[in-house]
Amino acid sequence: MHGSRPSSSCRACGCGCSTSGQGPWPTRTCSIPGSCRTWTGGSSRRPSARLARCSSGSRSTGRAETVAGWLSWLRRSEPESARLERVAALRWVVLDVETSGLDVAKDTLLSIGAVAVRAGHIVVDDSFERGVRPRAASDRANILIHGIGEEAQRAGVPPAQACGDLIDWAGAAPLVAFHAAFDRAFLERTVRDTLRRRFDADWLDLAALAPALNPGVRATALDDWLVHFDLPVDERHRAGDDAFATAMLFLRLLAQVPPGERDLAGLRRLAQAGRWLG
Repeated sequence: MHGSRPSSSCRACGCGCSTSGQGPWPTRTCSIPGSCRTWTGGSSRRPSARLARCSSGSRSTGRAETVAGWLSWLRRSEPESARLERVAALRWVVLDVETSGLDVAKDTLLSIGAVAVRAGHIVVDDSFERGVRPRAASDRANILIHGIGEEAQRAGVPPAQACGDLIDWAGAAPLVAFHAAFDRAFLERTVRDTLRRRFDADWLDLAALAPALNPGVRATALDDWLVHFDLPVDERHRAGDDAFATAMLFLRLLAQVPPGERDLAGLRRLAQAGRWLG
């Protein structure tokens, strides 16, 4: 446990600001007003990395220093053998949802697809897919987008059953998605409306992690990242297909992170650092 750090000068303006906090990133307050069966591929708080700012708001540390700082702190906090064993045993659930539209307030789930990742492998036998029967079928324009026709929609299970099955299957595993806020919003609303409960899960967003690990790459959509890593980009109209494609990307990103840091806390910190410093 790191204690409070003594006062030191602000590296940005030399004002003699006060320094406090724990871990490798203290909070500095400026005194100057004004701051296959398997496939093998190549609850978290806001991170504590609070970058020092002087009265002009300039940042006193760069991407490399910040990332190196939190990696060093994580390594010191747990023996390497125990950390590697814990990380290797992690089960991740990579998922994707298909919906009738983009508006979480009025559109509905149409399908949920997910696959587990463990020890650097996509575990095909540990997968999940449910079609969801909406109250009313999507209009033809939306069917052309998501590719789930009226017959397939009618063959789905009720939303409460689909979400309940997902919760039981996923268990306590962290959930991984690309643009996770979208999937999370639809799942949380559907669980709340149909099961009358909260959908509590830990999420990791690959749309934030990918650019944090690859700051020079100009990519935004999932398919952009698949192309960048030379992964197959096929026409996909099922949530399960998108989940598998997302899992392939996840493995490529994990390979860029030291083995002992491939847990939820470490990956979230890295993704957040990329957002702050990008």
